[in-house]
Amino acid sequence: MSDDLISRKALMERVLQEEYDNDIHKDGRAKAIHHGEYQHFYKTISEMPTAYNADKVVEKITELQLKIKDKSLAVEDEEYAVMLRGQLRGIADCLEIVKSGGIADE
Repeated sequence: MSDDLISRKALMERVLQEEYDNDIHKDGRAKAIHHGEYQHFYKTISEMPTAYNADKVVEKITELQLKIKDKSLAVEDEEYAVMLRGQLRGIADCLEIVKSGGIADE
């Protein structure tokens, strides 16, 4: 198993959908999984620690961005200031990528 990240929200929605689908049996047989077991799955998933917190990543990148911006305003060497402004553009691009999140296409 790899360190793939999954959407907790999507997984919880899937568990709830499975519970709903499990209530409807085409052949009239008893439920395969009891309602309480689904509630246990749902609770267990909701209590799992977050593996990746995009808000914290954005916060840290923003802190770095502010430090570099301050440095670029204080520096007297124009070539160095140009390099720092280039870093700021790159960081801005990184922030947009992290903020956009998205779901990976397989």
